Amino acid sequence: MYSVETISRKDVCSAYLAGIIDGEGCIHARFAAIGPTARNRNTLRIAVSVYNTHPALIRRVTECLITLDVPFTVVAGQRANERPGASVNVEGKGRVYSLLQTLLPYFTAKKSQAELVLKLIEYRESLATRAYGIKGRFEGMNLQDDATIRSYLEQISAEKRNYANVLDFPRKPNHVFGESSTTLRSPSDERVEAMLKAFAAES
Repeated sequence: MYSVETISRKDVCSAYLAGIIDGEGCIHARFAAIGPTARNRNTLRIAVSVYNTHPALIRRVTECLITLDVPFTVVAGQRANERPGASVNVEGKGRVYSLLQTLLPYFTAKKSQAELVLKLIEYRESLATRAYGIKGRFEGMNLQDDATIRSYLEQISAEKRNYANVLDFPRKPNHVFGESSTTLRSPSDERVEAMLKAFAAES
């Protein structure tokens, strides 16, 4: 009797969120004043957000984040000439780092952005560790003058803009679109494929 390995609820939520963020989300990394009374723009803001006008999609995003134990906020908003929508926001380096690490195997369009943001967070924390022996402490540091941080921000910004035009590729019906037929596979795909092969060999 074979025991078939099932895909966990967290796997399903991770794959869903990665797909939604690929298409409807944004990975933010920039210097910004945080809060209405902030006087300088030396705060490195890193966040992940999903904006949509359909309440069912927003609900599903929040359900998945709760399943993954990632704290979030929901903010109402409206873009020009659109219905009112809502933005689900995950903010804070630790929360974003945890979320992006979980979703990384499932990303497609924003995979490079996610990898760069993860490296940026790791580098930023290394500065605090070297200077103070503890993560998250940045008193007296001018992060805006750090060439490595600036380089990461420029690369992330470039990834948002510099990608191929869809019109550059043939658009044949029932053919994989783009340069390659290679697609990202979920971590469970190889396990499932191996089990199917084992079943076939036994039958």
